[in-house]
Order: sequence, then structure tokens, then C-alpha cells
Amino acid sequence: MHVFVGSGVVFLIVGLAAASLFRNPALAHGVIRPQHEAAPSVPEGYAPSQVLAMPQFYLLWVQLLVNVIAGITIISNAVFILTDLTKVSAAVIAPLFGLVSIFNALGRCLWGAISDRIGCNHTFAAMFAVQAVMLLLLAHVHGLVPALGGVSVILLCCGGGFGTMPSFNARCFGTKYMGLNYGLILSAWGFAGLIGPLIAARVKDLNGSFTGILPLIAVVLSASVILPYITKNPAQPPPRDHTVGIANVAPLHLVTAHQQPL
Repeated sequence: MHVFVGSGVVFLIVGLAAASLFRNPALAHGVIRPQHEAAPSVPEGYAPSQVLAMPQFYLLWVQLLVNVIAGITIISNAVFILTDLTKVSAAVIAPLFGLVSIFNALGRCLWGAISDRIGCNHTFAAMFAVQAVMLLLLAHVHGLVPALGGVSVILLCCGGGFGTMPSFNARCFGTKYMGLNYGLILSAWGFAGLIGPLIAARVKDLNGSFTGILPLIAVVLSASVILPYITKNPAQPPPRDHTVGIANVAPLHLVTAHQQPL
């Protein structure tokens, strides 16, 4: 209990101090957009009330849900799964899993960088496919080292979902309300954290082992590969929404070097 209270106090102090330093960057004059850089497809951004009525929101929500369910099922039951697969004691596996958990953080950087190069759609599809293949292979692995390697790949992809979804969200809905819109999408994380362990526990009750859920998750991931490709950018620019003040926001015009005021 003291650990949780202490952690909460540290997060409160450090988090508030860090948040207080955030400032909007000053607008730069004389900035010319590179010719090869396309103009944003969503110039102003959709408000949360508009996003909730769009199919793209639910497609993104389901993609994050599936990705988190795969990762959190492994994370929450990793010691039991690895014990069942390798027959190595939990006392040996627990600290080793603690070490490979770093791949969850590394995945955010890795897949985020990949997304910058190949796009969000291809990245999410690749993460789903990689996890599906790895889970099917993991179900038949009995050596400790390859089992830990398989789990590491799953953790990379789980973290990659959180490293890529903010960009996916911004691409579909713009950046004006990015924080609010991503907060709505992030509710899929909480929902996955609730139902993922429950499903795993149910499979354990039916099969006598947590490893029985691995092929099931692989099937769901395989079926989800299509979701990123049917998530298209909105066809129309965001409508004016007087309730959130979009209509009163003046459009931003960049001043080029040839248009500098005297």
C-alpha cells in the first residue's frame, strides 16, 4: 500500500511540474512549405462531437482494442504462459520477463519510426500480421529462450500500437482537437484491460492452460489486418461547429519570404 501511495505522490508532483512547462510554439514567419509536402487533408480538425459520428473513429477504436487485448493478455499472464510452455519454474521466469518488458517501451519508438516511413495503415496491418504469426509459433515453442523471444515481439507490437495510433488519429481527424479525440480512442485500452484477462481466465478454466488462448488471439489478429486498409481519410473537410467555436477560428495563413510586411 505504501508503494502505491508513494508512487501516486511522485507522479502527481512530477506530472504537474512537467505539464506546467508545456507552451504552444510561437508561429514562425517566413516559413515556406516544401513543395513535396502535401497540405493537411484536415485543415482545422474535427471536434469530439463530430468524431463520434464518424466511422473512422470506431475503426481506430477497434484496432487499438485488438492490439491491446493481444498485448495485455500476454503481459498479465506471461509467467503462467511461459511456465506452461517451457515447464520452467515461475521463480526463474518472473525476473526474466521483467527484463524483456522493456520491449513494450522500445516498440513505441520502433513502430512509430516505421509508421513515419510506410504510413499508419501499413504499420498497423504489419503489427497485426506479425503478432498473429508469432502467437501461432509461440503455442508450439517449448524452449525458454525462443519463448522469451516470441513474447518480446508481442510486447514490441503492443507498445507500437500506442506509438502509432496518435498519428493515425491526427491523420483522420486533424490536430486541433487531437488530445480530446485520442482520449476517446484510448478508452479502448481500458476496455481491453477489462475483457482481455477475463477471456484468458475463461480459456484457462476450459482448457486447463493459458496457452489455449494463443491461437484464438492469432485468429482475431489475422482478421483485423483488413481494418487499417478500410480506415480512409474523411472525404469532406470538417463542418463548422458553432458549439465548439470552430466557426470563429480564423484560418491560418503562413507568411512567405515574398509576403513579408514592410
